[in-house]
Amino acid sequence: MLSGVVNAGAAFEMVAAATPSDSTFAGIVRMVQSAQRERSPAARLADRYAVWFIPATLLVAGGSWLITGEDEVFHALGESA
Repeated sequence: MLSGVVNAGAAFEMVAAATPSDSTFAGIVRMVQSAQRERSPAARLADRYAVWFIPATLLVAGGSWLITGEDEVFHALGESA
């Protein structure tokens, strides 16, 4: 990484205290790359329960459809029988 400045005053000597890889910007880049590689805890939790939640939802919906009768499926689709 390269950076630079324009000095508007008298000349002075500057000494670098850290390497570019130790800079704040490099640290932010590393954190963003790490976050992109890993999944959030909420995403992992959603994936874990989706395995059971989706089939359970489909079973409840199918059971409701069987109880109410076959022609009620058109109401769920927004159409009139």
